Amino acid sequence: MTSLSKSVDYVSDIIQRDILKQKYAKPIVIGVSGPQGSGKTYLAEHLVSEIAQKFPDLNCVKFSMDDLYLTNSDQRHLTNEAVKDDNKLLQGRGLPGTHDIGVGLELFSKLISGEPVAIPIYDKSAFNGEGDRSTSSIPIAKKADLVIFEGWFNGYIPLDDDLVRIKWLSSLLDPHSCLKIHKLYQIEDINEKLKNYAVLWDYFDYFIYIETDYQNVGKWRLEQEHALIKMTGSGMSDVQVGQFIERYMPIYELFYEKLCAEGVCKKKGHNLKLRLSETRDVLESNIF
Repeated sequence: MTSLSKSVDYVSDIIQRDILKQKYAKPIVIGVSGPQGSGKTYLAEHLVSEIAQKFPDLNCVKFSMDDLYLTNSDQRHLTNEAVKDDNKLLQGRGLPGTHDIGVGLELFSKLISGEPVAIPIYDKSAFNGEGDRSTSSIPIAKKADLVIFEGWFNGYIPLDDDLVRIKWLSSLLDPHSCLKIHKLYQIEDINEKLKNYAVLWDYFDYFIYIETDYQNVGKWRLEQEHALIKMTGSGMSDVQVGQFIERYMPIYELFYEKLCAEGVCKKKGHNLKLRLSETRDVLESNIF
């Protein structure tokens, strides 16, 4: 049993029950979420290829939250403002606030209505690794039957303002918490920015997500970097990887537990939770 095989079985049932019997007049949208390094991108990509083999007559479209990153010029402006405020959370792409939600809404709207659409491509190598939106895109001319949208914080729900303050204040007494590294209003700002993403989650008909100890993110990211260095001869040091991951950890600390407990979709049977071990083995799967 793997996360991929469980997901293929789950989506196959959805296709046979909903799409082939034409219960939905629009494409079925499936959100995919998992911590960095958990294999969620691999899962989403191979899920599409497996489904394409099983159901060759269906048009399955996949794109990622990464495809919605701000342009380089917009991200540079955001980063410059963050530097002035000593706000490390927004110094570089990745966190809520570094994506163009308008582009995402337009993509979903056109995919749902069956209009031709072009999926943007984000080039992470542009500007010496700063990244930028590519001039190329992926045209989708045929009406989609299934849309898969993946991202590491897909489905994270903003918290009540008072709860954010309580969590930050509690972090002052917790030696393991990373929230206190940042100013309260900076944490509140991220929570506020996350509210803009909830409109994307509203498009999800079904949701597949990975539950694990989010502290595994550091270990998994180190493994990835060591593999990259072995392959290319260059990469970040262990210290640099730790500094890179540090910027993401407050998001996990604030929102990940709620996601794991509740999922996203409210209808029974519309969430698939895959609980993974430190070695990414599937310990348990749960449809609810």
